Amino acid sequence: MEDSNSSMDELEENMLSYIEKSHNLFRLGNELNNKIDYFKKEINVLQNDFKNELNSFKTSNQKFTQKIFQARNKPPHLSSTSSKEPAPICSNLVQINSETNFGSISP
Repeated sequence: MEDSNSSMDELEENMLSYIEKSHNLFRLGNELNNKIDYFKKEINVLQNDFKNELNSFKTSNQKFTQKIFQARNKPPHLSSTSSKEPAPICSNLVQINSETNFGSISP
C-alpha cells in the first residue's frame, strides 16, 4: 500500500511539474509574441519615417531640378553675362544614383 501511495505522490509531482513547465512555456510564448508585435510596430514606424524622408527628398530634388532648368532657360537679356548662352548654374552637379529612381542631372 505504501508503494502505491509513493507512486501516486510521484505521479502527482510529475504532473504538477509538467503543468508548471507548460504554463512557463505558454507564458514565454506570449512574451515572445508581444515582443514580435512590438518590433513589427517599430519597423512600420521606421519604414513610414523613411518613406516620408524619401518623399521629402524627391520633392526637394524636383524643385531644385526645376529651378536649374528655369535658370538655364532664361532669355539672354535676363542673363547676367553678355553671352547669348544662358550662364550655367553649377559646373559640377552631383549625379544621383540610378537605384533611387530620381534620374540624374547633367551639367
